[in-house]
Amino acid sequence: MVGRSRLRGAALLALVLPAVAAVALPTALAQTGSFSLSWQAPAECPDEAHVRRAVEQLLGEGPPPPANVSARAVVEHTASGHWNVRLTTVRDGTTGERVVESESCQSLADATALILALTIDPARVAARAPGAASAPASSTVASAAPSASAAAPAPASASASPTAPPAASPTPATTPAAPAVPPPEAAPTGAGAPGPTRVALFAQVGGDVGTLPRAAYAVGGGAALTLGSFRVEGYGTYLPQQAAHPAAFPNLGTNIHLLAGGLRGCFLPLRGSVEAGGCVGLELGDLRGQGFGPSVPNQYYLFTPGNGGGLWIATTLSGRVSWRIARSFALDLDVGLVVPLERDTFQFDNPSGGAAIPLHQAGPVEGRAAIGPEVRF
Repeated sequence: MVGRSRLRGAALLALVLPAVAAVALPTALAQTGSFSLSWQAPAECPDEAHVRRAVEQLLGEGPPPPANVSARAVVEHTASGHWNVRLTTVRDGTTGERVVESESCQSLADATALILALTIDPARVAARAPGAASAPASSTVASAAPSASAAAPAPASASASPTAPPAASPTPATTPAAPAVPPPEAAPTGAGAPGPTRVALFAQVGGDVGTLPRAAYAVGGGAALTLGSFRVEGYGTYLPQQAAHPAAFPNLGTNIHLLAGGLRGCFLPLRGSVEAGGCVGLELGDLRGQGFGPSVPNQYYLFTPGNGGGLWIATTLSGRVSWRIARSFALDLDVGLVVPLERDTFQFDNPSGGAAIPLHQAGPVEGRAAIGPEVRF
């Protein structure tokens, strides 16, 4: 009897175990999903925690997601003043990528959360609020039109139960139509893509070492034309006069000043809220002196270089950093070198016929720095 009871118990277990496994295994598989997010954005944008909370609110309470989803989002401020995010998702081994653009980083973060929620479980998002799929992505948000292989992946059926195992090969073609992001109003600007042509006006104040007898301050301004990463500037600068005199004759000398203008071209490979790059140019101007001395109380000797003129010709090489404070306002910083192509000497011709007295000669290389606001149109 004991042997028969054991045989009956074993037979019963053999019948029950497969049925239990058939019910429990799909549920266990459905609860193995996970979600990870890498959010890279400027400080003025919402942080990663904000995006995660928005995703959780869209999904609501429920079992863990039925798929493994990892996402990486990189936010940039474009030259046109808009914000864009390049979002790359991997869902159960299938990779998708899209670019979304918006006029504010807040709405961009909300649109990113919506896309992530739809990627994780579109059925749950649609079931919670059918209209929520289009609310965060307002008309100011433009998503890229990805190809079938690059679109954000979605599960095979939007009506599948959250506890059902995921489809073997999810494709974007089976994504529900209701929660789709609206079509773009304009083509997005991708990372590194040329922006629109912009005109800017700028003013600067700075310093110069080497052109005049001592370190001098400088004021200037100009206009610029920007096309993508390239920029052309026309500018003017003025270094107020400084006195130069021989040590033996402190009351005899000349007041020297520089009035110049130039043209320079810049390449700015780093774009976004901070722009950085380098510039080269050519500068022309008038480096001129006017004499003074007690021996000529009612006259002024004109001190110019030995060629009889005050022509200033120099090449420039500088580095530039620009901080975009608002859509049409930025703060520029330029630091660089000036190399004069000719260095003439200012001197005082002795009226008595003696040797000329040297007063000043510009250095072989001058250093300059300038900072100032810029308005962009």
